[in-house]
Amino acid sequence: MSTEEIEKDARDAAFRLAAKQFSKLAREPIVAALARNLGPNDPSMRGKVSDFLDTELGEAIVTGMLALGLSAMPKIMGETQDRMSKELRVKAMVDAGDIVADLLMAPLRQALGDLIRGTPVGVAELPAESISHPRVDLSLVTTAAPPVTSEANLPVETGKIR
Repeated sequence: MSTEEIEKDARDAAFRLAAKQFSKLAREPIVAALARNLGPNDPSMRGKVSDFLDTELGEAIVTGMLALGLSAMPKIMGETQDRMSKELRVKAMVDAGDIVADLLMAPLRQALGDLIRGTPVGVAELPAESISHPRVDLSLVTTAAPPVTSEANLPVETGKIR
C-alpha cells in the first residue's frame, strides 16, 4: 500500500467522519423544528420526534435532508461542500437501503438459519404457490404410500385373495 493510497483513504475517512458528526450536530435543531411544527400544543411531541429520529430510518431521513440542503445552498465551500453532500447522500442511501434489505431478507435469513440448524421449515403450512415452481403442478403430489410392486415391477393388488 502506497502513501498516496493511505492519504486518499485518510481523506475519505475524514469526510465520512465530518458527515457523521454534522448529522449528529444538526439532529437536535431538526428535532426542535419538527416538534414545534408538528405538535405545537403537544409537549410530548419533542420526545416522539426525537425517538423516531433515533431509529435507523430517522437517521437516514436526517442525513438525506442535510445532503439535500448542502446541495441546494450556494457553493461557498466549493469542492468540500460537494464532497460532504455526496458523503451524506451515500450514507442516507446506505442506511435506508439497509432497512429495506433487512425487511426483504429477514424471512430468507430465518429460513436459511432453520435449514442450517436442521429445524423443520413447516412446508406443509405454506401456501402451494410459495413453494412451487410455476411449471410444477403440486396437486399431483400425494402423501399416499407408493404402490406395492411385484418382482416383475407390476402393481400388486393388496388385500385381495385370488
